[in-house]
Amino acid sequence: MISHFSTYLVFLATLLFFSVLIFIISTMNSTLGQFGLFLFIPAVFLITPSTLSKKLSFYLIIFNGIILDYYNMLPLGLSVFMLILCYILIQENFHLSKASGFMNSTPLLIALNCFLCVALFTVTKFDFLALSSWQLLRFLTDSLASSIVVYLCSKPIALFLDSFTLKISTIASPNSLSKE
Repeated sequence: MISHFSTYLVFLATLLFFSVLIFIISTMNSTLGQFGLFLFIPAVFLITPSTLSKKLSFYLIIFNGIILDYYNMLPLGLSVFMLILCYILIQENFHLSKASGFMNSTPLLIALNCFLCVALFTVTKFDFLALSSWQLLRFLTDSLASSIVVYLCSKPIALFLDSFTLKISTIASPNSLSKE
């Protein structure tokens, strides 16, 4: 059984992992932006470790949405709302909220990412949000590039999250502390 301490340690380590991941994606976007590309891959931030409860996974997705809004300069709450909506739909219909479930559902992640890109594209068309509007050709190019990145990165991220959080939970478990 996983202790509360190790569960919260896994949660904090996952928060740190996603913070580093968004920083890497933002750095890539700074470089790719010079060539007219923008990667928007929020579906990857729906992957949660299998050791986290639904409640902590929900909090993790809220945090991920906030950092996505911050780094992508979106209105606060936009990514949070879209990610939570997708997470609830996945929970209710597909039962694939954990990393192990997402490893075999890359097409679902790509479809979710495309849905989130279309939602953002639609939102950018409203003048009152003061976002720069995505042009259709650039939107299609960015969505294709983002889908390729989701395809290439979703399984490695899910595998890494499961193995990383499993190591953290075994290191922090009370049984491993008493053996020393």
